[in-house]
Amino acid sequence: INWTTNEPSTSFIEYSTADGFSSGTVNGSYELVTTHSVNLPSILNPDTTYYYKIHSKDASGNEAVSAQMDFHTLALGDLTAPVISNIATPLITHNSATISWSTDEGANSYVEYGETVGYGSIFGSENLVDNHSIILPSTLTPEVTYHYRVKSKDASGNESISGDYTFTTLIDPQDITAPTLTSGPTISGVTATTATITWTTDEISDSKVGYSQAMGSFTLEQGS
Repeated sequence: INWTTNEPSTSFIEYSTADGFSSGTVNGSYELVTTHSVNLPSILNPDTTYYYKIHSKDASGNEAVSAQMDFHTLALGDLTAPVISNIATPLITHNSATISWSTDEGANSYVEYGETVGYGSIFGSENLVDNHSIILPSTLTPEVTYHYRVKSKDASGNESISGDYTFTTLIDPQDITAPTLTSGPTISGVTATTATITWTTDEISDSKVGYSQAMGSFTLEQGS
């Protein structure tokens, strides 16, 4: 609290939470100055109205006392991060996914995602909501498992980050091209009753082998 006087005098503040108080807590300095500044101790209650009077006494003992004035302390800042719950993937396509979750207060909505727990991509919204739904960009690869986690930050900057979750994109419905063999087939592990056949393809696909004792006629099938 700052004030000035027309002659050197002491600097004291008397304050209380009672309106019209006759006796309150006193804090200040006996130094004789004309420009006064008193810092009240850091023991005031938050979000509270305080009433105060200024006291200044000169070297001859003459004291001036101001009329009662007041101020209101600020409320404590929000130090609690949002609580994240109900994480889900209600919609998954071949190239995108919708991630949803809830928070117990208004917060922004971001999803970190990628093919590993290192993620690498992030997408979301700065709108403060408590029911969150983020549609990832339609740039995902079909039939790939993606890792993701959600992040929400409230208006005070408190942030919560979820654990790791996964989803797998669907088969591309427009894919009409058969896989191409890029190596093989090779035969290994031949015994009297078994054999292993190995090959690779240029895209994810199933693995089945047709076989028979008759040339050109495959009546038996094995694979996954």
